[in-house]
Amino acid sequence: MHPHGSAGPLRDKKGAVYDGGIRVPGIVQWPGRVKPGSVSDEPVSGVDVLPTLCELAGVAAPADRRLDGASFLPALSGQPIPGTPPLYWQFNRAHSSPKVAIRDGQWKLVAGLTGTPLKPSGGIAEGEMETMKSAELTDFELYDLNADIAETKDLKAERPEVFARLQKSMQQLYLEVRTAGPIWPVWEFARYEGQRIEWPDYWLNRKKK
Repeated sequence: MHPHGSAGPLRDKKGAVYDGGIRVPGIVQWPGRVKPGSVSDEPVSGVDVLPTLCELAGVAAPADRRLDGASFLPALSGQPIPGTPPLYWQFNRAHSSPKVAIRDGQWKLVAGLTGTPLKPSGGIAEGEMETMKSAELTDFELYDLNADIAETKDLKAERPEVFARLQKSMQQLYLEVRTAGPIWPVWEFARYEGQRIEWPDYWLNRKKK
């Protein structure tokens, strides 16, 4: 996988928290339960997998911790997912200006982070953990994904009630993540996997043009 190519109508690409960087299709095959050729626009994420598997297995989800996700079984039959908590993304090293995103139904709010921007890297440099632990949300943008899949029109001034609601939710989730996140030591990424990637010819030849 590499962050190049086209994301179609979606904004930006891998490494961003606009939908071009975080939205991917999901395919399910379940004979007798999922109708072949059916399509669902219900958004789900990796945190929904555990509650879904628990429901499929007929066991209770773990009660010793708060689960961020919800079972997406209703979506497999074309139904909405009841009580779905907002979807949340945070990538302090995102290529996009926004580093945090939250989605609730058709609405998506993105925000930047204060402090010195962190460079895309697999390692941890001196002072970066302090930057992460002290950063605050800033530069909010609100989008209606039903009407604007490309995230081109910021609606926070036009829909102040939606903006206020999502901003409150994002602030709460962000502070929870910032507080609970570990503090890692300084570490240099050796980039071993880069030596094993079979890069396509158009990428290897990009500097020859």
